[in-house]
Amino acid sequence: MGIYNIIDLKKNCPKCGQKVEWQTKDLVIDRIYPVANVLEVFAINKKMIGEIHTHCNKCKTWSEAKIKDGKLFNLKIEKSKV
Repeated sequence: MGIYNIIDLKKNCPKCGQKVEWQTKDLVIDRIYPVANVLEVFAINKKMIGEIHTHCNKCKTWSEAKIKDGKLFNLKIEKSKV
């Protein structure tokens, strides 16, 4: 599975609204500083770039999005393979 950083995102599951935990593995700050502190919680800010994802146990979906300039875009929702 791997170790991920937790993202403090006040966004529930985009499909059913269940509270979920958003994570990232490739977070970069100021486009040059990769975040190596795993298992640490980060609030999204304008200096971050990366992809985030979550799995919802309630509706069995996998959601992912990109972070750029502190905003989410390219949100994708798929049926979970797990």
